[in-house]
Amino acid sequence: MTDKRLLKCAEFVSGGNIAVDVGTDHAYLPVYLVEEGISPAAIACDIKDGPLAAAKATVSASGLDEKISIVKSDGLDEVNLSGVSDVIIAGMGGEMIVSILERCEYLKSHKVNLVLQPMTKAHILRKYLFENGFFTKQECAVTSGSFCYTVINAEYSGEEISFDDFSLYVGKISNATDDDRKYLKNLSRRLETASLGMKVSSDKSLQADRFDDICRRIDKYLKGAEK
Repeated sequence: MTDKRLLKCAEFVSGGNIAVDVGTDHAYLPVYLVEEGISPAAIACDIKDGPLAAAKATVSASGLDEKISIVKSDGLDEVNLSGVSDVIIAGMGGEMIVSILERCEYLKSHKVNLVLQPMTKAHILRKYLFENGFFTKQECAVTSGSFCYTVINAEYSGEEISFDDFSLYVGKISNATDDDRKYLKNLSRRLETASLGMKVSSDKSLQADRFDDICRRIDKYLKGAEK
């Protein structure tokens, strides 16, 4: 597995017991986790037959049929979570990840370690986590090709987390690495573009002001890293 994005996800896996990879595609991540001794066993799940067939082929070729189960499931709906310590949901939109989390109360009652990698709408995912008692333990940016994403490591704490616009859009991304800074610069450009479009509409001027404020804070945050 050479995908930098998935390797970063693997860094946040606790390895306490079984790891579940939701939307596994070719099952590269579960195979990596077991082969590297990070997790003793894994479950690779997907809702589509094509990816499941590819996952089965990858697992069989690796000789890990006894350690990695292949499950057809919409999110975690059909997955037996007994003994699961880690759930990885990567490579899908933030809203889809929220939908999967909302349907699984087990994640709260058993405090499963979550590794979440939204491709889009990361702020929507963070908002759900903040408002529903999930504590973000760590978060970092990672580049994959010409794109830059965030990986969020969270766990249920039961306490609602207070947040502002900056934490909603930036989260716990630091300014320490090249990937972090690239993520923040890309985010600032997107918000600036959105703000310019909103300013032509009187009913969206307040949202534009909020985006401008986030951009100013990101700029200050980045300049602090360059000193």
